[in-house]
Amino acid sequence: MLVLADLAGGSPFKCAVECKFARTDQSVEVIAGCNLPVLIEGSMTMGTLDSPYDLAEALIPVGKDYIIRFELAAYEEDDENEI
Repeated sequence: MLVLADLAGGSPFKCAVECKFARTDQSVEVIAGCNLPVLIEGSMTMGTLDSPYDLAEALIPVGKDYIIRFELAAYEEDDENEI
């Protein structure tokens, strides 16, 4: 089982971690800080990997790759293309 939580330390995350410790005989993985790209990639990939651990390892870079900072750049007009 792979549990995707939005915030580390939030209620869903804490409950999932408690389940992981209560069920040491089962493969339970917990990821916090998930975003929409992680959810989409996870839903498309979950049938192709053998374990929740492998899926978690594959999804972490996806989440990091889609975190960006918008920077406002100055607009420069091209003198040659003016009408």
